[in-house]
Amino acid sequence: MNQMQMDIEQYRKNLHRRMRLCRLLWLAYLLLTAATRFASPAVTEHPAYAGLLGFLAGGLLVALISMAKYRRALKDDTILRRLYNQEHDERMQAIRARAGIPMTLILGAAMIAAGVIATFFSMTVALTLIITALAQLLVSLAVKLWLMHTM
Repeated sequence: MNQMQMDIEQYRKNLHRRMRLCRLLWLAYLLLTAATRFASPAVTEHPAYAGLLGFLAGGLLVALISMAKYRRALKDDTILRRLYNQEHDERMQAIRARAGIPMTLILGAAMIAAGVIATFFSMTVALTLIITALAQLLVSLAVKLWLMHTM
């Protein structure tokens, strides 16, 4: 087995891990919506709360689309190789590293998760965290787009 085939097999395992993570996100969303039955009416009746649940549902829709893409790639080797090559493109890896994308995504996701949890305690804190996370992610995207144009 050559190196490329070994890398593809490792990538296949990585896609399975990503699909498990997406399923875990769905479970967390279902648990969060079930937990709202025990939250105070002041929290659940606040207009921003519905917005936060909608925001989470949008994120889960993205996870569902990703799962479909991964499932399709796992069934077809040519699609799997194309996806592998896109993710391992050296130019894009350099752009992502310069834009600080790996850490920005982790921090943005953590801030959004903290904001969702904060909705049960303070809507002001929750909105501040989520707006800050979105601003951070948008700035990172702008830097990435600028670097893609200049590099």
